[in-house]
Amino acid sequence: MNSPLISIIIPMYNSEKYIQETVYSITKQNFSNYEIILIDNNSVDNTLIIAEELANNNDRIEVYNCKKQGPSAARNMGIKYSKGEYIYFIDSDDYLVDYSLKTLEEIIYDYLPEMIIFGFSIDGKNNKINTTFKIKEGHYNSKDSRKFLEKMVRSNTKFNVPSYLFIRLIKRSIIIDNDLFFDENVYRSEDFQFLVKVHYYINDMYVMYSKKFSVYRQVHSSITHTYTENYWDVVKEIFKDLIRFSVDKKDILLKEDLSYKFYVYAYLACENIIFSVKEFKQKKKLLKNIIVDSFMKEMNELTNISKGFRTIGISYLILRSNFYLIIYLYIKLKEKL
Repeated sequence: MNSPLISIIIPMYNSEKYIQETVYSITKQNFSNYEIILIDNNSVDNTLIIAEELANNNDRIEVYNCKKQGPSAARNMGIKYSKGEYIYFIDSDDYLVDYSLKTLEEIIYDYLPEMIIFGFSIDGKNNKINTTFKIKEGHYNSKDSRKFLEKMVRSNTKFNVPSYLFIRLIKRSIIIDNDLFFDENVYRSEDFQFLVKVHYYINDMYVMYSKKFSVYRQVHSSITHTYTENYWDVVKEIFKDLIRFSVDKKDILLKEDLSYKFYVYAYLACENIIFSVKEFKQKKKLLKNIIVDSFMKEMNELTNISKGFRTIGISYLILRSNFYLIIYLYIKLKEKL
């Protein structure tokens, strides 16, 4: 097969229930200029057997084994073996709607963008369609692309400018030429860490967010819906890396935006503890560890209280306090509202 237009990378871990539907959502489309790269991440069910059967029946599908655990390692392997002009990452329990790839092909040929961003629907309770994002659609030049990065980093909740891999088609050369691989020590929120760097180098993109091409399936066993042990350590790893990146690039504005964005993820780390750890004494200990952490203190020194409140809201002030009980009560209260 000649080099395809799009390489579709799918990490798999115990995905026997959905992987056929995910792959079929691609192969049934009226578009064939693609390759599918299935990366098995030490599954203990029938995922690998199913994937190999799919590959035996379609020469556009390749299967690899990634011995190192985690989606970041699996995606990095997929990037290594990809041959397409563009890369698309999709999870093994999500799928694409009909005609989406053909439409993306048309946009590529019309605009030659370095990235295309499209919309998604949520295939969960009541099959709700996500319409909360208000994003300008159409072609973005270099200046507009930079503004998009700023808005993405400044977004103070997940219901603003989204930093999701599965709604982005990315030109492979942007990733390869700038050595933008996933941090394999990060196993949650890796999308944001990776995409901040990708968007930094993007000078031309096309946004069609009203087109709900990707269907996100809310699987409760997914890492984003379960307790992540040591998530606070993951948050620190992400923001130490991103702030170091902004300093290396001498990008003062990006560094400032990241300093405030940090509190959004610190808040998520607190939620992760409060809603998942059973023993209150253990909650107390883990929350206190966040408050007194040296990196939290470093970020407090970098940020202004007044601007932090305007940018992030009351959760910023709560996280800057030294009282774990206030954090606990605030998050529990918000859950009930």
